[in-house]
Amino acid sequence: MATLLLLSAGGAWERLGLSFFYVTLSLLALLILSLSFLFGGHDEADHDVDHDVDHDGDTDHDADHDTGGAQGNLSLLSTKVFLGGAFGFGFGGFVGARIGLDWTGCNLCGVVGAIIFGALIYGLMNALYHRQGNSTVRMATLVGKTAIVDIAIGANSVGRIALELRSGTEIFRARSVDGSAIQSGSPVVITSVAGGETIVQKAV
Repeated sequence: MATLLLLSAGGAWERLGLSFFYVTLSLLALLILSLSFLFGGHDEADHDVDHDVDHDGDTDHDADHDTGGAQGNLSLLSTKVFLGGAFGFGFGGFVGARIGLDWTGCNLCGVVGAIIFGALIYGLMNALYHRQGNSTVRMATLVGKTAIVDIAIGANSVGRIALELRSGTEIFRARSVDGSAIQSGSPVVITSVAGGETIVQKAV
């Protein structure tokens, strides 16, 4: 009887040790992954080099033209994909330990978790990169277009312009190129784009 109790206690401690190992690995990977999102920014080393821009050849270069393929995909060898896989490995191993599997079974569960979570990170980051790239290209095509000031632009402050596109009227934040005030209803020309804002000057 005492032997059975000792064996049972030993098995419980072994499962506890397995659980602790995998949950520590998972939490550590999650922490580093979170820090990489907060402070790492966009690492060019994470990206493939096939930056082919596919414009539709429209002569007026409307802002709503097709910009598919404006940037490459995240590399499968990306640090973020690796950390996502490490989190998945730890999570899968922890699940395996909790259901009573041995080291081999826990590692197999970890491999499955690594594939699943690595793929999720890969897909998520690619979606974010493509969205950011398309938005940047789209904003750049606004340069040279004429818009109407929707909300007055104050001196050295931000206002709003309305721009007619094929997709309809769109609204953008705007500053004057020389810092001067521009009244509501005035026609302006977009001279450049800075971040998410347009830089405008009064139309001649």
